[in-house]
Amino acid sequence: MNPMRILLIVCMAGLASWSAAAAEIRWETRPWGEIGTAPLATAPFPDDSRTTGFTNRRGQSFPREGHYDDPTVAFCIPNGFRPGTSPDFIVHFHGHGNTATSCVVQFRLGEQLEASGRNAILIVPQGPRMAPDSGGGKLEKAGGFAAFMDEALQCLVAAGRLPAEASPRHIILSAHSGGYRVTAMILERGGLTGKIREAWLFDAAYAQWDELARPFATPDSGRRLRSIFTDHLAVANLQLMSRLTLRGAPVAVVRDDHLSTAGVTPAAFAEFAFHSAEAKPGEDELPHLLRRHPNLFMYTVLSHNDLVMEARYFELFARESPNLAPR
Repeated sequence: MNPMRILLIVCMAGLASWSAAAAEIRWETRPWGEIGTAPLATAPFPDDSRTTGFTNRRGQSFPREGHYDDPTVAFCIPNGFRPGTSPDFIVHFHGHGNTATSCVVQFRLGEQLEASGRNAILIVPQGPRMAPDSGGGKLEKAGGFAAFMDEALQCLVAAGRLPAEASPRHIILSAHSGGYRVTAMILERGGLTGKIREAWLFDAAYAQWDELARPFATPDSGRRLRSIFTDHLAVANLQLMSRLTLRGAPVAVVRDDHLSTAGVTPAAFAEFAFHSAEAKPGEDELPHLLRRHPNLFMYTVLSHNDLVMEARYFELFARESPNLAPR
């Protein structure tokens, strides 16, 4: 193992001890590719932040056993994936009351990744299991994400899905709902800052606005932020937009029900006042907006859960990302 990797892991105070022996990934075939699961020592939980469980503001208690003792990490590899020495990754954090494997099924993340045509591996760590908690456990600690990705990479190498000399090229962080906090903490102090090129927030801008905004607040940084939100997070997203604007970063905001010219005839389209310069009659405008705007905010009429899969925004964000290589 690279001595610098060992030094990084040893120096991270509070992280669980980590073994150089890669955990075995158990694979299952799906129509869209394959999904594997493995217990990782650097997974969010178990962690000392939840040794006695968690009690929410309503006084509901969620003990460590069954909620904070699961180190499962899910790996999704789409059909046609081409292994190489510089793989791209999407790391997705599920919301409250879910599990790593259930959210892959519920939101059709494997199907959407395959349909995007991107040559990327999706990783979904188990967060608080079936609990209304946004804690990120070990991934909130300094360097915790770098250690996690190092172990995940070694597991994929040991499983023969990546070559031994593989190293991440680009990483995208994706969060639904309560996954916002661990995403923010990774951006702030998790390591691999230069590799993390995008963040996708699916109704997930509840708080931590400074941490979420900071990496994207430098104009021309090349990083990209996508936040799709419903009514109940409109003000929260204004908080995030304000921070970006005050730092001089460009911000664009649209309603997702205004993004299609379907049904507009070519003759009427010429008089259609509000459309992008690249749009054509009957076309979805969102791909154009995703290509043009580094920080794009979308208000949606979809529900909190439907916004991930109903319009296949996860697929579209991946397809239009310049930081994911094509298959």
